[in-house]
Amino acid sequence: MTAADHSATHPERPRFGGWRGTPLRIVVVIALFAGLGIALRGSWSRLGEIDWQLNPLAVAGAFAAMLIASTWAAFAWLFVARAFGARLALRPALRIYMTSNLGKYLPGKVLHAVARVYLVQQQGVPFAVASTGVAVDVLLHVAAALSIVALAVPTVVGTVADLDATLVTAIAACGTLVGFGLLHPRSLNAAFSIARRLLPTREFPPVTVGYATILRAFSLYLGLWALYAVGLYGCAAAVYPVDWTAVPLLGAGYALAYLVGTVVAILPAGAVVREGILTLVLAQVMPAPAALATSVLVRLVQMAAEGVCAAVCSRF
Repeated sequence: MTAADHSATHPERPRFGGWRGTPLRIVVVIALFAGLGIALRGSWSRLGEIDWQLNPLAVAGAFAAMLIASTWAAFAWLFVARAFGARLALRPALRIYMTSNLGKYLPGKVLHAVARVYLVQQQGVPFAVASTGVAVDVLLHVAAALSIVALAVPTVVGTVADLDATLVTAIAACGTLVGFGLLHPRSLNAAFSIARRLLPTREFPPVTVGYATILRAFSLYLGLWALYAVGLYGCAAAVYPVDWTAVPLLGAGYALAYLVGTVVAILPAGAVVREGILTLVLAQVMPAPAALATSVLVRLVQMAAEGVCAAVCSRF
């Protein structure tokens, strides 16, 4: 077999792990890692301003949980992307997700999604398929966060407020049922129909996957938030003795902080707003200074884990 024949039968896959590729692709990757570096530096400086002793073993456990969470999130997105028609191999998909995920540390809140769509297109996936997979990924991430908050409401309410637990539980259950209804293919198609009217220049293919497939994907995102809760618990235990029974409260607080931070589109990754909400929740189970230290530490640990995953996967 000649070199030409080998090239024809085994085309070289696009890569962005090294310095090969289009100049725009290189600029995108550099910008994503630069954003992470700036965010890491800011969080490290804030943690240095807090006089607190940390338990190294607990920090290591939290870091391991966040590493697993980052990998889990990549597989959850790949499941969704493939379900909606994106033909992506595992290794390119990991490169794309881990690298583009750093875009959430840049101002704007949507740059990680824009970068992911662009990098998926570099693998030959049509824009409509790439953007739909990313949109559903974000939707399921938010829906799972809302469900975590709703499921933990009775525990949270019992901790921070004196309200009728039965009424609160009923409201949370109704909200969860409504959320499951919004995940139905008919609801998603209705949402994409509205998107087509608002963005006539963009294509959004109809949702043809079954409801069971969407629910399986949704379960992956619930598992992702459970891993986040474990990571937060590790960070909290590194700062102050916290009983494991506080995990539902911590998970709900982390999800709530993410949701509020998502609404604030000006700050990278929710920044100060996210840490503020999380500090308020953590203050229910530990002193306020420890809560502040934990809110900064978990952000630092998560960024470090995602940076390691991006650096490793970009070399695949």
